[in-house]
Amino acid sequence: MLERFVSPLFAVGVRLMAADRLVIAAPFGLDDLFAMRLRPNPRRRTNGFERVAASLVGRWPEVEIVRTDASTLPL
Repeated sequence: MLERFVSPLFAVGVRLMAADRLVIAAPFGLDDLFAMRLRPNPRRRTNGFERVAASLVGRWPEVEIVRTDASTLPL
């Protein structure tokens, strides 16, 4: 259900397997994570993006916020 997160930046899961092997699940890829870029989930319309962005910038000021028209649409 990673596809339902408010942003692809958060849609990353990591599992530690036997022999210290990591399995990474990232349905949108890892580009946003490595670029420190917060953008709305293109598969989910939400009105909570601005709240999430404000909270994240307060803790992580170097993150880039990318807003789109879809980020402000009501559910």
